[in-house]
Parts: sequence; C-alpha cells; structure tokens
Amino acid sequence: MKGFVSRIGGDRQRRVTLLLIAAGFASLAVAIVLGIPDNPPGLALVYAAVTAWILAFAHRWRQMRRFLILLGASLLCFPLAVVLHNLFYALGTMVADIAFLRVVLGWLEGGFFLLAVLVCPPVILG
Repeated sequence: MKGFVSRIGGDRQRRVTLLLIAAGFASLAVAIVLGIPDNPPGLALVYAAVTAWILAFAHRWRQMRRFLILLGASLLCFPLAVVLHNLFYALGTMVADIAFLRVVLGWLEGGFFLLAVLVCPPVILG
C-alpha cells in the first residue's frame, strides 16, 4: 500500500486522484439508480464514471509520449474488441446447446462489448 501511495505523488495529486476515483464511483452509483438500459442520462453517467477513472490514472502525466501511447493503444483496442465481441457472439450461437461454453462465451462477448463501447472512447478523449 505504501508503494502505491508514494507513486501517486504529492498531497495535491493524491487528493485529485482520490477525488476522481470517488467521482467515478458516485457517477456510476447515480447511473445505476437512474437506470442504464435505454436511458441516455444513465449512459452518459457511465461514460462520465469511466472517464473519471481514466483521468485518475493519467492526470499526473507530464510527458506527451505517455498520452500518445495511451491514444494508440485505445485506437488499436477498439477494432480488436469489436471483432472479438462479434467472434464470441458467433461462436456462442454455434455452441448454444453446450451450456458451459454458452455461458463462458457470453461473458467474453459482453466483456469485449463493454471494452469497445465504454472504455476505448473515453481513453481517446482522456
């Protein structure tokens, strides 16, 4: 724990990091209360939560190179996550009669969907 706290930086940076993490959790909590499916304010709050968590990770960076690496990784990750989501969906429909594989592929499909839709766009903005 001491290693993590010392890597965060000074008191001001630590406070900003913790406030961004708390704002992300608060935004997600409000989104869950409002309802996320088919609800634009709920979806916007989820995007705000993910963006706050990404900024909590990257706000203390001072080198442009780190931001460019994050941008490049996000730009490469988005199409890869979309393709993997569609691949796992197709595999899930092919093995629909095998319960264990259907569940595992469903989780993988959902995880890559959330990665492509919720994580990659805010990283590009961050």
